[in-house]
Amino acid sequence: MKILNIYLENFRNFSKININFGSHTNILVGKNAQGKTNILESIYFLAYSKSYRTSFMENLIKRGSQNACVSGMINSDNYTQELLILIDNNGKQLYKEKKLVDLANYLGNLQIVLYDPFTLILSGLPRERRRYIDRAIVSLNSKYLVDLANYNRVIKQRNLLLKRGYSNKEGEVWDEQFIKHAIVIWEMRFEHLNKLCKEIEKLKTIFFKSNDELQIGLKTYPLLSMSRDVWYEEIKSNIKLINQKEREAGFTLVGPHRDDIIIMLNGMDMRSYGSSGQLKAILILLTLAQINMFYSIYNEYPVLICDDVDTELDEEKLDSFLSSLGVEMQIFLTTTKKELSNRIPTAEVYEVQNGEVSRLEAS
Repeated sequence: MKILNIYLENFRNFSKININFGSHTNILVGKNAQGKTNILESIYFLAYSKSYRTSFMENLIKRGSQNACVSGMINSDNYTQELLILIDNNGKQLYKEKKLVDLANYLGNLQIVLYDPFTLILSGLPRERRRYIDRAIVSLNSKYLVDLANYNRVIKQRNLLLKRGYSNKEGEVWDEQFIKHAIVIWEMRFEHLNKLCKEIEKLKTIFFKSNDELQIGLKTYPLLSMSRDVWYEEIKSNIKLINQKEREAGFTLVGPHRDDIIIMLNGMDMRSYGSSGQLKAILILLTLAQINMFYSIYNEYPVLICDDVDTELDEEKLDSFLSSLGVEMQIFLTTTKKELSNRIPTAEVYEVQNGEVSRLEAS
């Protein structure tokens, strides 16, 4: 899977640019605040119609403009097609091969794995870990975005009812909807984490000893049994028990929106006790595992985007990371150091300066 080019118009700090990419490693070099990360964001946005940096669509539109456009040619399994997204203050329109399509038909044409060294998956709040694992699932199954949207829609409506009050019949209807969509999210998260743990077990000796135990689990509210056959009754019973508390609070107190991801190394919670080096190594392993999982499903590699890849990684970890990637994989790296291109002589290098992009010739 490759993205052949990206066209941006009034996106972030870019007025109008078109960049043709190399099929393997692409390095975006430049000083901070020039637009390197904006290009990575545009690639991610083209894939999922969502940003990994902001929830507000208007932030993507260049200041002083009323709308923006992101488009690109995608090649997958020797088939090339154009994806295009138009953005304005009213939302977005999705196009595939110049035809307006809905989200379900748009997704799945470009799959991205994101490595962000500044992610707060290990040191931040639970919502950061939920976002991380949800992005990982989306990279393997983009239709999961639709599942998340359905769940969030139900939660929003249920919270409105809890705030204003509702009849028993009305409450039962939305409780059933809540349980139905919550179970879908939980099933996807548990399935993903189980597969992720198996893949990490194969990779962990890149940074850890073979007898080290690296475990990743999901903490749910309410706590769920191992047997999924009883989840429905467990959730239904729990929301009945806390009904009065939810009415007083005015919002839903249980569900996937309260989940947390637990990462343990030799019995130690990495959220609290992980060293800087351990956290960086675990993040790389998560990224590599995600890539391998994608390849095992689709028999092709996703596109990997890595922001400031050499800022937080020392040379040894960076070399271990890059050498573990598939040779056929398309990779995008941002850096402030032109020297990075010397370590990857086959890379295509682009200089990003004040919203302009130019390709640098090999020295």
